[in-house]
Amino acid sequence: MKILVLLFLLVVPICPQVKSVEEAQRQISEFSDTKYFFVKYDRFKDITDVFVRLDLTPKKGDIFQNITFNLLISSRFLGNGIADHAREQVLCVTSTSRDWKFLKDRELNLLVDSTRMPLGERTHDGNVETYFVSEVLCWPITELQRDSILNAQQVEFQLGTLESSIGKEKLSLFAKYKKLLLPVVFEAKAVFTLSDAKVKRKVFIETSDPQSELRILKILQEKKFEPVSKIENADLIIRFGVESTDNFTLGTASTVRQWGKMSVYLRTNGKEGLIFTKNKKPGMFGQLLHNQAAGFTEDFIKALLKEENSK
Repeated sequence: MKILVLLFLLVVPICPQVKSVEEAQRQISEFSDTKYFFVKYDRFKDITDVFVRLDLTPKKGDIFQNITFNLLISSRFLGNGIADHAREQVLCVTSTSRDWKFLKDRELNLLVDSTRMPLGERTHDGNVETYFVSEVLCWPITELQRDSILNAQQVEFQLGTLESSIGKEKLSLFAKYKKLLLPVVFEAKAVFTLSDAKVKRKVFIETSDPQSELRILKILQEKKFEPVSKIENADLIIRFGVESTDNFTLGTASTVRQWGKMSVYLRTNGKEGLIFTKNKKPGMFGQLLHNQAAGFTEDFIKALLKEENSK
């Protein structure tokens, strides 16, 4: 049987250059464990995919019982090469075994350095072969979630009824994957401020939460901003995702609350810099994730308009 399965960092900003696929492949060739990394450019779709695979093959007698277990994190970039930000990223589990493992219960929850990261339940994709069944499950994750996982000292997971953790030796692969995702840096640039974004209206939205994306999009359109489908056409980039979670109990009811974070970047002359950030605040007690996204968007627009109207 076989199963395949920013932090806001404010430093002197840098102007990244796209890392070529050839350079990334050369970098992989220098790793001692090259088989766990992959990079490929698809010239028909004009996308570059990069992933790391963690082989979490269990020991005999543990909860997986005769299952090999692999976890993959994949990042997709528009165009040929690895840029400063991925268009999308996913965490995947694929399995082959003698019987179904995730047909009914396929909810994934992570504990990343003891911080809860619920990813929810995904559509099940499976096939019946001659002697085994294969299953594939993938969860979209934000850049913030991806980086939290890659930077973690401890990662535990619960997939359906299965619970386990990733050992330190396996986590070391994440450090190499982080280096692989880093674009080439060739020069420093000045810090952008909100003032630099005056009259900028073309916006690219990056979030894995559909409801939040719809709320952000509606507010932007109402305020005469122009959403664009490609990041290279944007003046502003809005990134929104789950920063942390906690448990909330009201009476006898208990639920998991998600706290979001929004970061807005100015993109000009091939350079990109953070100009606005917002996260959990006391007045947002119990607020739904998409309501947080809407509130942060309104706060950003209000701050930008105030800057534009100032002398």
